[in-house]
Amino acid sequence: MEFSSTIRVADLNDYIAPSQDCVVALNGKLKTVEMTEEVQLQPRVRASAAAAGAAPPGSLNAPAPGDPVKVSLHDCLACSGCITSAETVLLQQQSGDEFLAKLADPTLAVVVTVSPQSRAALAAYFGLSPAATLARLAGWLKGLGAAAVWDLTTARDLVLLEEAAEFVGRFRSGPGGSGNGAAGHLAASSSGRPAAAVAGAVEEAPGPLPMMASACPGWVCYAEKTHGAKVIPYMSTTRSPQGAMGGLVKSLVAAAWGVSPAALYHVTVMPCYDKKLEASRDELTTTSDEAAAVAAGSVAVAAAGAGGGSDMEVDGGEVAAAAQDGGVNGVSSSGRVAEVDCCLTTGEVLQLLQQRPPPGCSAQTLLADPSAPSVAPDPLLPPPPASLATSVSSSGLALAATAAGGVLLPPSEDRLYGLRDASSSGGYSDFVFRAAARELAGVELPAGPLPWRALRNADFQELTLEVPALGPGQVLRFARVYGFRNIQTLLRQVKMGRCAYQYVEVMACPSGCLNGGGQPKPRPGLGAGPQQLLEQVEAAYAHEDVAARWPTDNPAVALLYSRWLGGRPGSAAARRLLHTSYREREKTVNTAMVANW
Repeated sequence: MEFSSTIRVADLNDYIAPSQDCVVALNGKLKTVEMTEEVQLQPRVRASAAAAGAAPPGSLNAPAPGDPVKVSLHDCLACSGCITSAETVLLQQQSGDEFLAKLADPTLAVVVTVSPQSRAALAAYFGLSPAATLARLAGWLKGLGAAAVWDLTTARDLVLLEEAAEFVGRFRSGPGGSGNGAAGHLAASSSGRPAAAVAGAVEEAPGPLPMMASACPGWVCYAEKTHGAKVIPYMSTTRSPQGAMGGLVKSLVAAAWGVSPAALYHVTVMPCYDKKLEASRDELTTTSDEAAAVAAGSVAVAAAGAGGGSDMEVDGGEVAAAAQDGGVNGVSSSGRVAEVDCCLTTGEVLQLLQQRPPPGCSAQTLLADPSAPSVAPDPLLPPPPASLATSVSSSGLALAATAAGGVLLPPSEDRLYGLRDASSSGGYSDFVFRAAARELAGVELPAGPLPWRALRNADFQELTLEVPALGPGQVLRFARVYGFRNIQTLLRQVKMGRCAYQYVEVMACPSGCLNGGGQPKPRPGLGAGPQQLLEQVEAAYAHEDVAARWPTDNPAVALLYSRWLGGRPGSAAARRLLHTSYREREKTVNTAMVANW
């Protein structure tokens, strides 16, 4: 299988140098072809017996000269080579060619989720509004054969609520807290926002502070492989929006369409190559039984009709049978299925657009062409595609019919929504800070940008709030830490017990997710450099097209919690679907082979 043609050594301006080199040295170095900038791995050379003698315990038994070198995902050290320039040679099955091959497979339904950061990058590239970009992208994808195209907003809103719940639970269980990590609710704001529970689940003891956001897979892999048990307890267990959407698709959508999770091929469009690493995690997989259990949940479908309605309870056994037997390419209850099958970067999608332009559009105009097909993104539970209609079970038809009528979940929204005046990497620190201020201090912070203060540099920022309700001198202290030089400074403080923060939004890329290594590069001939392009993408991300909305105001979120997620953030059902775990990972390459660490 060919590698994605976007595998290139790119100048990502990261702090670790040389950022273009993979540190797993096979025969000492990577070969870089200057003309094409393609990365090629060189075969290891076995040391002579006379020079090396007996191999010491734990040494790597290198293949003979000329043998092919196989580098797996588990060889990744989360170094600058993967985290910044993102050597997708480790993840060759997640490519544009693989995506096109699955679209041609009649036994699969291919569904696509688009991240806000990728949407903003394409909007800046084509000079469109975010809404027009997503609609034309959805029209192109459906023209290729995609069964559904979703915006990531609802999954992100769920994650923000779970993140706030987890933080409040940790804070209350730690020194200076109330000691009740399983109690408390986000009070309704003065603007009338609905209240949302933020209690930590009682099934597990809350972790320690500082709590560090774990939505960035490059940072997660680095922590697991380089710092292990010294850092993992501090990482938030809340999934990333990509991980949360994967769980929703392979459970609720699969049940609504009456197919097994394996019959859905879920593709995400992300700004970062490291999201491919996340999609490959063993922790983000499911089985037919697990997915069916989530879909059965506490579903009580209200049958809507003129003049009234009645309650119809979906039988869990029938849903389980539908999930196991209703689809093609089904798997046994013991088989595990990835919740995200393929992650494509924004740049890879742009290349696919150039290879297969929308009907009637040239390779130069693409989505910018007014004649490009345009469709609205789908609601979370759309009706099943025609290709699956004959295989949908009675339970699946019931779910699909109510979903199509907007009973279980609202229909597709007529505009885009997001957080205003928050970080472009998801708004974690801003949302959790506001939620914590309301819950812990009884303070409703005014609308508008929060007063972040740059410390060491623009990628290390701090935000504080005095909390008299917790005692004299008590302060909420949050941070945003982007880029590996700053991350290393933070972790030194954490391991020495000198970290002053209770919550840290951690991202591997300087400037955050909008500057991810998978984003398109500046268009040639326009004279715009990387910094100018980043400013354009930031403007598109904050475009007036994207309306401000608090996550609890999202009607899909309210219905997901009431029907399937236990009624509140932090519930047992929510933890099962929207949280994950981390573990210390063994490095499978000898440390003597790490050249540029």
